[in-house]
Amino acid sequence: MLKKNNTTTDIRQSDREHTGKSAIVIIFILSFISLYTLTLYNYLLYHTAAELFSIIISFSIFIVAWNSRHLQNNSYFLVLGIAYFFIGSIDLLHTIGYKGMNIFRGYDTNLPTQLWIAARYMESFTLLATPFFLKRKVRTDVVFFSYSLITVMIVVSVFILKNFPVCFVEGAGLTIFKKVSEYIISLILLFAVIHIYRREKEFDRDVLNLLVLSIILTICSELSFTFYIHAYGISNMVGHFLKIVSFYLIYKAVVEKGIREPYDLLYRELKQSKEETDQIINSLTDTLFVFDPSNGKALRWNKVFSEISGYTDAEIAYKKAPDDWYDKDDLKEADKALQKIRTDRQATVEISLITKSGQTIPTEYSVSLLDKMENDKQYIVAIGRDVTERRRMDEALRESEKKFRAIFDLAPIGIAMIDTNTGRFIKINKKYCQILLYTEEEMLSIDFLKITHPDDLQQDLDNMESLRTGEILFFDMEKRYYRKDGAIVWVSLTVVPLWREGETPVAHIAIVDDITEKKNTADAVAFERDKLLNIMNSIEDGIYIVSRNHDIEYINPVLEREFGPVNNKKCHTYFHDRDAICPWCKNKEVFSGQKVSWQWYSSKTGRTYDLFDMPIKNADGSISKFEIFHDITEHKRMEAQIKSSLKEKEMLLGEIHHRVKNNLAIVSSMLSMQRNYITDKKHLELFKESENRIKSMALIHEKLYKSEDMARIDFREYIESLANNLFKTYKTGGLGKVDLQLDVEEVCLGIDMAVPCGLLLNELLTNALKHAFPDMKPGELYIKMHKEPNNGIEILVRDNGVGLPDDLDIRNTESLGFQLIVGVSESQLRGEIEVKCNGGVEVRVCFIETEK
Repeated sequence: MLKKNNTTTDIRQSDREHTGKSAIVIIFILSFISLYTLTLYNYLLYHTAAELFSIIISFSIFIVAWNSRHLQNNSYFLVLGIAYFFIGSIDLLHTIGYKGMNIFRGYDTNLPTQLWIAARYMESFTLLATPFFLKRKVRTDVVFFSYSLITVMIVVSVFILKNFPVCFVEGAGLTIFKKVSEYIISLILLFAVIHIYRREKEFDRDVLNLLVLSIILTICSELSFTFYIHAYGISNMVGHFLKIVSFYLIYKAVVEKGIREPYDLLYRELKQSKEETDQIINSLTDTLFVFDPSNGKALRWNKVFSEISGYTDAEIAYKKAPDDWYDKDDLKEADKALQKIRTDRQATVEISLITKSGQTIPTEYSVSLLDKMENDKQYIVAIGRDVTERRRMDEALRESEKKFRAIFDLAPIGIAMIDTNTGRFIKINKKYCQILLYTEEEMLSIDFLKITHPDDLQQDLDNMESLRTGEILFFDMEKRYYRKDGAIVWVSLTVVPLWREGETPVAHIAIVDDITEKKNTADAVAFERDKLLNIMNSIEDGIYIVSRNHDIEYINPVLEREFGPVNNKKCHTYFHDRDAICPWCKNKEVFSGQKVSWQWYSSKTGRTYDLFDMPIKNADGSISKFEIFHDITEHKRMEAQIKSSLKEKEMLLGEIHHRVKNNLAIVSSMLSMQRNYITDKKHLELFKESENRIKSMALIHEKLYKSEDMARIDFREYIESLANNLFKTYKTGGLGKVDLQLDVEEVCLGIDMAVPCGLLLNELLTNALKHAFPDMKPGELYIKMHKEPNNGIEILVRDNGVGLPDDLDIRNTESLGFQLIVGVSESQLRGEIEVKCNGGVEVRVCFIETEK
């Protein structure tokens, strides 16, 4: 019946809420239609009604917030209420200052627009700032005074000082300040929404939704006013209607919070004690069960008990403890615990809880007797902990011990338990027996003293004594055992005690590993190491090894004789008498994996060394530098002597070239002097050509004399000098304007090929200058000398002169010039010659440079 009544009440309440919401929607629709009708009849009446509605809501918000301020536990709604009082006051000035009201004479539409934007700035900043006052108390007089001061400043700025920014210009519309302000206000309101959502946990969900929706509608209202054209425009009407709705939502939020919250708070305080107790009980990870021992009825239990048992609260209340909860075999233990509680008031018992599904859960209970002052009744509190995991761990421990025994017996190393006082074996595994070739029974009948090598016995006993006295916690050593067949076996021994500090030594664990083969290998390695040391000690070159830290790790006798004993010096101190690292040190390259060869002169020994550095890897994985000193002092001395001798020969060769050049110059001068006595033109030409040929050879020797390399001559420079000399010679003989073009690579030839090349070029240029441009005819002379693959050389001389006779055969002519050209090209240079006549003459000679 109770359930039915509750259901009926819930249905009726839901119907009332639905009816209320429907009524609000109908009222808003009728209000919107009424206000729109007013705009058609009289827009000024519509504006006044709309503004008065929001002003009344503003003052109502203030009245509700102000009169409920003593009941609120935060200042959010109080600050909001005070702010809306002053916002409504400025809106009231805006309303009566509207165009057509004729209350403030001498003002146009700019006045209400200024008051509007001032009120909206105050509203937006208020909505942004008020969330800071959640769960905070503020002084009411300070807030009221602050808003009063701001309101007075706005009124003075608009009406008296008239320095408030212009918001509307008649005939032009809204100013930039007004439009930008609407966007700024919208942005501030958007931040206010974000700020509220960041602190949403501190708001009632319904109130939060109302506040956010109100601010969003305010943003829409502000954006609609950005389309403001005149006081009676459609955007103005929509903006005011949105403002009405947003103010209504603020009013609803403040009324619901300001009036309902104090009563909710009082109710919460009444319930808080029970809720906190329930929270503590239900936060336990263990089960909690309180029952009356007189009848076994359960009085209280936590959620963990319900979840683990699987029973509903009604089923738990019906059952009796402990009979209905535990197995019959466990009830005896439960009775013992109850008997102990009567005397000791508490007890601990481990029994299995039977769940609704029939599962048994091992549980350890801590049971206490709880006295209740009323009627001197006593109750029993049982806090139970599931010990299934602990039992599983116990089983795992037993399994682990079983595995340990298996590992002990099958381990690949020898393990034995030994009596510390007698030295006799208590327990030993198979591997230990296999190492010493004894059976397990034989090993258990002897002690370790009898099988230990005499040379290792004292060290073993000393270590055991240190272990007994607590000086060491364990020890490792290498020792020798006698096998059953008398052979010696090397083992690595680790001994760990089986007693704790302060206890009497009883037994210890001995772990042995057969290292006989490793020992033999180590001996072989030691032999090879000694052999290598002997080699390094006997080698004639100096050798040393240095670490990353510049510590000398090894030095052979050669270096020790030359530089003295090391005496723990760093390498830079030992070799260079420097306290700091040498700036020329090659350690960086070597330790990065490079091999380095370099030379070094030692001021300490006065000798020069070829040094070879390389990285070497040590047994522990570290890297050291290995350096070899090879004394090259005598070699350097002999090299200096050879260079000195070579210099003398180069000077002699230069002198020879100089003298040859001078002799050829003398011959050339004599021919020049002889030309003065020759009247026959033909003979005069012969003398001139002979003189030019001698000059071409003399020029070769002059270039070699001046060259740094006495064996080779740079032909680019030579061709330029030769061409200049020939142009000077034939300028006096009636040569016209001839342009010279050079395309010459850096070709260097030895004297054996330079002299015939010089003669060849002399003849080719002479023929061109002599015959190609008669009667002062201008032209162009092109000279090319390039390298070709496989040491090939190409010489090409081309002119655009008159050309050669059609019947001329260069290999069958009386011309000494062509005879020299062909002879030098084919006989001396062993090359190929090609002549083309096509608008001039082109002679191409190709030959292979031979090396001597």
